[in-house]
Amino acid sequence: MKNRTLFLKEIISVFLLLSTFNTIAQDIRISIEEAIEIGINNNAGILSDQIRVEQNSVLSKSGLNNNATQIVFTGEEFGAEGYTGLYSLNVQQNFNLPKAHSIQKEYYLSTKNLAEKQLVLTRKALVKEITKAYISLQYAKQNQELLTRFTALNEDFNRVTKLRFETGETGIIPKVVAETGLMEARLEETNGISDYENARIIFNQWLRTEDNYDVQGELSTSVVLDIDSLFPENPHMLFLAAKNQVASARINQSRAQLLPQINSGLMLQTTSGAFPLFGFQIGINLPLFNKNTKQKIEASELGLKIQEEENREQAKRMRLAIESLMNNMLKKQNTIKQLDESIKPLLLELKDISFVAYQEGEISYLEYLNGFEQLMSMNKRLLKAQYEFHLLKADLEYLLSN
Repeated sequence: MKNRTLFLKEIISVFLLLSTFNTIAQDIRISIEEAIEIGINNNAGILSDQIRVEQNSVLSKSGLNNNATQIVFTGEEFGAEGYTGLYSLNVQQNFNLPKAHSIQKEYYLSTKNLAEKQLVLTRKALVKEITKAYISLQYAKQNQELLTRFTALNEDFNRVTKLRFETGETGIIPKVVAETGLMEARLEETNGISDYENARIIFNQWLRTEDNYDVQGELSTSVVLDIDSLFPENPHMLFLAAKNQVASARINQSRAQLLPQINSGLMLQTTSGAFPLFGFQIGINLPLFNKNTKQKIEASELGLKIQEEENREQAKRMRLAIESLMNNMLKKQNTIKQLDESIKPLLLELKDISFVAYQEGEISYLEYLNGFEQLMSMNKRLLKAQYEFHLLKADLEYLLSN
């Protein structure tokens, strides 16, 4: 029964491997830059933000809406003795002061600036997610390949152990241990294939195309933390500053309602058969009852102060997040350096020597197994550390870079 279960697992593993290779062959391999370009071109959020920028750009070229023109026909001074009276066609127009127009234009310019900063953040967020999906797919792919190599090593160990058992050089326990290890390796390899497929699906979901894409190359072995290459101005802080500008411009917009307006009019008249006669009027409209407007302005000013305090708090949290990311990246950097430069060469040398020694019966299966497990653990740790470093780097670039 045990042998039958092992055989079925081997069949399933081979089937999944063949299915994966068939799928990969149909995928289009692209670089991370190409993936980002495809994702941005197909993202609805980017498109809507671009339209919003265009909309505010059009509005920024305008000022206040012109007041409606009043056209009035009047008749007056009629008498009972046939006096024909006075007829008048009046055209009246109220005009805002130039300052009111400039305040309105300033408001539209601030909303345009805010829309531009929002577009930058939307793009950066998308770039971060696509980058992390690309990195995750690279990691899943390399991890699957690593597990495949370890399955091959387990097969060699199982083959040699079985041969030594058949020749009477060892007992049943090493044989069972080798067979169990091979089963576990194949099961882990199958799980690795599944993880790779899931990562590939998630990656293509971010690109939002009908084509299936795959990554090029492996995770970059360069884990240098180059702070100088990061953009000095934080785009998130620029966005918060733009929000403050809009709030301040909105307050000025409310204050513009307290400004007077120029009142003007032109009259075309006729009386007692005399035509045409002309008249005019000019005056000023004063907002005498403005208590409610002033209270709203005061409330808006308090709201701006609240927003400024919230922005300062958010800036503090962002600085802490940046410091935490940099510290974690430095830790990963040291781990990778130690594993790659010191431990990995020793274990690789030990692997080659110990397998020959075990094959010739110079060391026990436990000694070989211990070295084998250390090698596998080290390779997994190294790959995982590289993966986590690049994820942290993507998060840091989202917060800092242009």
